[in-house]
Amino acid sequence: MKLTQVMNLTGAMRLKIALLLCLGCSVYAEQSFGQEGLSDFQLDSSDHAIVSTTNGVVFEAMINGKGPFQLIFDTGAGVSILNPAVIAQLGLPAENGPVAVPAMGGPVDSKAYRAGEVRIGDLALHHQTFYSVQLPWPDGTGPVGAVGYEVMRQLVVTVNYARQRLTFFDPVSFVYRGRGIKISLESDPTQVVVKGSIGGWAQGDFVIDTGDFGSFDINQWFVKKFAVLDHVPHRYHGVFGRGAGGDSPPGWIARIKTVCIEKSCVHHVITYLSDGQASWDQHSGTIGEDILKRFTVTVDWPHHALYLERSAGRARPEVFNRSGIINDFDDSGKDLKVVAVLPGSPGDKAGVKVGDRIELIDNRPPVAPWGREEPAFLMPSGTAVLLTIERGHLVQQLKIRLKNLL
Repeated sequence: MKLTQVMNLTGAMRLKIALLLCLGCSVYAEQSFGQEGLSDFQLDSSDHAIVSTTNGVVFEAMINGKGPFQLIFDTGAGVSILNPAVIAQLGLPAENGPVAVPAMGGPVDSKAYRAGEVRIGDLALHHQTFYSVQLPWPDGTGPVGAVGYEVMRQLVVTVNYARQRLTFFDPVSFVYRGRGIKISLESDPTQVVVKGSIGGWAQGDFVIDTGDFGSFDINQWFVKKFAVLDHVPHRYHGVFGRGAGGDSPPGWIARIKTVCIEKSCVHHVITYLSDGQASWDQHSGTIGEDILKRFTVTVDWPHHALYLERSAGRARPEVFNRSGIINDFDDSGKDLKVVAVLPGSPGDKAGVKVGDRIELIDNRPPVAPWGREEPAFLMPSGTAVLLTIERGHLVQQLKIRLKNLL
């Protein structure tokens, strides 16, 4: 989870909350793959617990008997995190700090805090450490924390995007009974890393990141090594995101015809091709939600395996923003602000400018939830959309007609 908020490769500022591949490495560098600590969990009445989710991985949890709080099951998170306001609300005692937490844009000073119990349905996790890091959206507008490695090292977890639920299994009694393909995990201290390929001609090791609410990111060194830009049509370039430490590296947005995780392949994948150096790019790239939600994903870290079972009706390619207007919420979490306008797009031709605030869409307030695309911008090509824009002290209406951009 790179603790980032990057352009949703379907169009809005994408939540790519990945707490950095390196964060887990810095905390658990002394552990080798398969040498995890003792289990510290309890299942109330059986060998598994099921909880409902939104976005496949966002669930409710009680912390020290208070809540519920929305957390993310994020396979990219090397450590668990909570917003500072929640830590203060709970009065959690500090364990140590400050420490420099790597994040997109640069390191963030943080402290570690201890929670006595985190309860997720019938599952209780004891003695949990959380790092104080602000998730990249305003308080009150989305999840307040994330758990990843600290859960994976103790439990087998199935993410069922189609049914919107998480299942946590006791690894001692777990036997996989699905129809998915078993994929071996690469050796890595805290990350779910698999062998993957693009287009059948470039292979590498990719991080499975359920906390990345986008599609597929390829790091700079991999793009250069395999001359990806020579093989993939690309048009739109820029800095489309920011993290807890600042802006993300610049990059290109494109579609790649085929992306494979070993022999499990998906097609016409929206992809972010980085051309800026980042501190977390030791792996080839990151596989996010837009690919993962085409499967039911079982992460069996205790047995060093991943299972991918195809979900019926989820093979269609993701829709890329048909307005060309890249938006983010303001500090209040209520209004959309324009952070980029793709050249030649409907938004560009209609005169939308960076810095504009979108007050109404088709005479209704914008409905984009945290980090997700505004649904009006995903309507079919040819759809007319009326925007009410605030620019300084001027309010005006602009009509755009959507079209396919990617």
